[in-house]
Amino acid sequence: MTEPRKAVYFFCIETIEHVAGNVFKAASASLPLDETDIQIDGNKVLRYTDHKENSYYYVPTNKVVSQDYSHYHYPNEGTFLRL
Repeated sequence: MTEPRKAVYFFCIETIEHVAGNVFKAASASLPLDETDIQIDGNKVLRYTDHKENSYYYVPTNKVVSQDYSHYHYPNEGTFLRL
């Protein structure tokens, strides 16, 4: 048996990005997403867990991650975000 996997999806929910916010809303409406204790930009990170116990994290951001990488990167910890 394989270990459960994890995936992380980032969605800029501000109006500067017209597609990602709508995709995030559609996913939120169609999937049973659970709130986590994790917050990014003051927004709760949501998680979907499938029947194989795989976890899919939906991260709403206030900025496009690739346009402000330094805002989301933590070089002292060697990590990208804190999930």
